[in-house]
Amino acid sequence: MRRRVNVLTSVGGAVDRSLLADQAYEAIRKEILNGSYPPGAWLRIEPLAQKLGVSIVPVREALTRLVGDGLLEKFPHVGFRVKVFTKEEIVEVYELRCALEKYAAGLAARRILPEEIRALEELHKAMVSLAQSRNGLVKFHEYNQEFHSRLIRAAKNKYLEKMALEIALKVEFLVGRAAHIPGRIQQALGEHQAILEAVKEGNVDQSQVLMEEHLIRALEDLLSWWEEQRGDSGGE
Repeated sequence: MRRRVNVLTSVGGAVDRSLLADQAYEAIRKEILNGSYPPGAWLRIEPLAQKLGVSIVPVREALTRLVGDGLLEKFPHVGFRVKVFTKEEIVEVYELRCALEKYAAGLAARRILPEEIRALEELHKAMVSLAQSRNGLVKFHEYNQEFHSRLIRAAKNKYLEKMALEIALKVEFLVGRAAHIPGRIQQALGEHQAILEAVKEGNVDQSQVLMEEHLIRALEDLLSWWEEQRGDSGGE
């Protein structure tokens, strides 16, 4: 019988079901967001439990939580599948994202602190370096999310930040798909640089316009990817 190797952590040698469920959730979520489990992929509880070295209980809890996050879909008597977003759902997520981040960019232009600007500049430099690396896509994706998150936090509006967090995982999932579109990374870097300069100069109107244009282009690219995927799957 194959021995299960526990790749997750327990506390004091005792199995803490809540902790294991949290760790299973983080591990599976990471694999979904980095594309290891693409849209439409089925996630089977027993193989995942074997892979993570835990029982099926924390894995089931983790998958159920990911359904609540909107990253998985549950089909009764069948199982769990990575969410396949419809065109309408993608548009709705990005419409809300654009409204929130456009306004956040304007607030950030008024309220951003010098140390926050420096942090964003360093982050942008790191992204430029990663864009030139063949193996830097996953880390680039993480830094891209951090860039947008920092701008939202620079707005200094806790209610706006809370609303952005409510769609953050869906956004991260969709952005991960767009990152594979040829030319999108270089285009995004140029747009980030322009947004950062406008915010740094305190230009509220320009910051908002540039952020809106940035997200509209991202949505257009994402919808092009969606159409291609739909064609490859025979329109299913």
